[in-house]
Order: sequence, then C-alpha cells, then structure tokens
Amino acid sequence: MSLALQGLISEYEHEKAADAYYRKWLLGKVFTSARHIAHSGGILETVQNLLKESTAIALVYQKVPKNIQEKWRRDSEKNQRIEAERQTNEYISFWNQADYFTANWWQDEDKLKQAEHALFTEISLQGKLSLYDIQDPNKMAAIQRIVNAKRTQVWDEKTLNAIEDGLVAMGVDSSNAIELDKEKLNALISRYNRGFIGQKSGDYMERTGLDNLVEETTYGIVGARFGMESVGKPSPKPKQPPVSEKPPVKPNYKDGPGVNKPIDEFDDTSIYNGANSSRTTNPSKPVEGMGNPSSNFANRELLEGHYEKHGGEFKGSYKNADEYLQGANDVMNGGTKVQYEYKLKNGTVETRTGYVKFMGNTQKGEAKFEFVGTNTNGDITTYHVKRGEDLWKLLNGNKHDKTINPFE
Repeated sequence: MSLALQGLISEYEHEKAADAYYRKWLLGKVFTSARHIAHSGGILETVQNLLKESTAIALVYQKVPKNIQEKWRRDSEKNQRIEAERQTNEYISFWNQADYFTANWWQDEDKLKQAEHALFTEISLQGKLSLYDIQDPNKMAAIQRIVNAKRTQVWDEKTLNAIEDGLVAMGVDSSNAIELDKEKLNALISRYNRGFIGQKSGDYMERTGLDNLVEETTYGIVGARFGMESVGKPSPKPKQPPVSEKPPVKPNYKDGPGVNKPIDEFDDTSIYNGANSSRTTNPSKPVEGMGNPSSNFANRELLEGHYEKHGGEFKGSYKNADEYLQGANDVMNGGTKVQYEYKLKNGTVETRTGYVKFMGNTQKGEAKFEFVGTNTNGDITTYHVKRGEDLWKLLNGNKHDKTINPFE
C-alpha cells in the first residue's frame, strides 16, 4: 500500500472520528439544556431558560471546527435534496398508475385522499400549483371533484368558477385562484369534507352517464354545503324575509361609498342588513317600461349555473335565475362602472369591464359589494357578492387601497 493511499485513509478515519466526537458532544449539550428547561419552576422561568439555553447551544456550536460545520451543512443539503427527489418521484409515480385510475375513480374516497396527499406534496415542493400547467387528466379530475365541478378532466372556465366560489365561501382570497397554494387547497378540501347536497345522486348519474343530460342537477344545485350527515338529503327551504306593503327604497350609491374615497369613511351597516329589500318586482315577467334585461349571460345554461352558485349570497333576494339576472342589470344600470384585469386560460391578460355597487358593512365592519363582471363581447360572466378586500385587490392590485376609480 502506497504512503499516499495510507495518508488518505488516515485522513478519512480522522475526519470520521472527529465528526462522531463533535456530534456526541453537541448532542450531550442539547440533552443537558433540555433537562434545565424541563425543571423550570414556572412559565416565566421556562421562557428565561429557553433563552439562556438557546444562547448556550449557539456558543457550543461555534466551538465546532469549521471543517466539521461545513461537512454537516453539506450532509444536510444532500439529505434534503434526496428527500425532495424521493417525494417528487412519489407524487409523479402516483399519477402514472394507469391501472389505479379506473373509471370514476374519484368517487372512491380512499383514492381521493391519496390524490389530495399527492397534490399537497407537489405544492409543498413547488410552492404553488399552476392549474394552467396541469396536463394530467386524473390530477385535474381530482381538483374538479374537490371543488364539485364537472369531471371533464381538462381545464375549463367552469372549474375556475367553482374554485373561486369555494375560496370565497371559505373566506380565502380568490383573486388568483388559478394558482393553488397550501392555504387555498386546504380550504377547498375542508369545504369538500363538509359534503355536498345531491352528491350521492350525482355520483350515480356520473357512473351511468346521465350527468351529461342533467348537468345542472348534478353540478349546480349541489353547491350548497352542509355536514356530511346531510349528504344526499333534501336541503331545507330558505326562510323568506317578510314583504312589507311599502318596502324601503335602497339608496343609489353610484357616486357614494368607496368611489374616489376610502370606504372606511362610511358606516352603512343598516343598508347592508336590508340590502336588496327594495327589489320587489318579479323580473321573470317583463318589467313595465323596461322590457327584457338589456344584458345577459352568453347562454341560459351559464345563467342558471351562476344563479345556483351565487344566488344564495343575496340572502333570499332572488327566487329564480330571471330575478338574479335582473339584479345584475340593476347593478349595471345603477352601480359604478370599473375596469379590471382578467387572466385567460392561455395565460394572457385582458382588460374587462365590471360594475360594482356598495351593499354596506357587516357587523364586523367588513365592506360588501355587488359585483358584475363582463367579457369583451359584453356578455355577463358573473354576478356575486365580493368582500371589500377582494374587490380592491382585483381593481388596484392592493387590498389595502380602498379606492374605486370609475371608468367612463
């Protein structure tokens, strides 16, 4: 054996012995500090000992030779890299199981739970999951199942709308619903776990192919959320507010709260509590002097779908889709016209026109607005209630900028 080789072996053994020695030495210091903290006399003494022992451990670590510290850092980075690769391979191989994903596999709750875990793992490693980039049909189907959108297994606007609705329902910012992070995915799964009315019948129709004939029954009215014990049971009829002979007239805030001035200057709790009470006509019949609503959704299916998703946000003000459509036209005629940026499925951004109308403040002081969105063809794309901070972020890119700038 050459002297050079003997020297390398000796150096390796020395480094290995030094590594083991300092690991045991540092671990011993940690155990000693832990005993001191465990024997603290009270909460104040515990906090004081935590501070004292953490400082002591840091000083002990500084006494470890630099070459040993550097080796520990390299070992840690290597282990993290190996673990990340393992987890990446794990979720990639999960979606590649051809035999695992049989027809309507998402109705198997155990498989769906594993799919949720794979989605969480991917988001943990990547930071976020861009829905535009999803090519795997089963991954998209899992997300569509969670948000109760039709399982087309491809990205579509209805899926985006369902995600936005779910986030709003759970009080999570929905302005960038196209990118899921841990908070958004966790909120959507929590909402799914509450159960959807009609889910059992919807599953049956999906298995038999009837969902294509009655899509609105399967994926529309099931949007209401109840505890799992209510799944499959008929929903209770909402209590309608009493109708007075002379209903109060809702003030027109076209140039009111929030327009060119911060919303915090106003206190309209009473307005919010009585919002929409002035809408007493039945828009399903022609309104005298007005005729049919001047603006509409692109087709009846979209109108019915959005009514089922958002109608309940108006606390029983609308009994059917026609009344809901008339409400949207009321906002367009009496609200404030604005512009906002909308990201399309292909990733491009276009400027769209919207209409907002202040409803008032909740008892917690949170502003609420009616919002109507349109596309470049002038069709209504949505009508729902927006929280103030969601609206301001949409219009200004900053939820703290409480200014609404009218667009003429």
